[in-house]
Amino acid sequence: MKFIKLMFFPAILLFCACTGSVNIAAEKQNLLDLDRAFSKKSAEAGVAIAYKNFFSKDATLLPMGAFPISGRDSIFARVSRSRGLELIWTPEDAGVARSGEFGYTWGYYKSIMTGFEGDPFNGIKYGKYLNVWAKNEDGDWRVIMNIGNGNPNPGLKK
Repeated sequence: MKFIKLMFFPAILLFCACTGSVNIAAEKQNLLDLDRAFSKKSAEAGVAIAYKNFFSKDATLLPMGAFPISGRDSIFARVSRSRGLELIWTPEDAGVARSGEFGYTWGYYKSIMTGFEGDPFNGIKYGKYLNVWAKNEDGDWRVIMNIGNGNPNPGLKK
């Protein structure tokens, strides 16, 4: 009987650990809200600071027309050199894995590169982006992968 109890108890623990439910709808909304806060931080404090605050330490940035940049510190250093860059975005949708450990947001962005006088010298560019998010060891969502590519002004889409 003792042997059966010893085998039964771990099985119960394993069953309980595997049946934890994740509220996917709540996590999806959480990611959308977090991505909006991320964009707001970019508008208020600058792109580099926003990336430093919301990216994981081992994040990867896949910039359009350039090689990947790995690691939050490397991303921060690279983006910090882009003085006059304004980047804002609006998430359109999100998804969350059933485990609740991974998710994504995607949407449209607008970037403005300004010159020394504050006039746009590189114009305004529009595009779409994808942020892949993962929960860190503290349970906080952090961006682990970011990619963007250009498209026409999304206000013109029908």
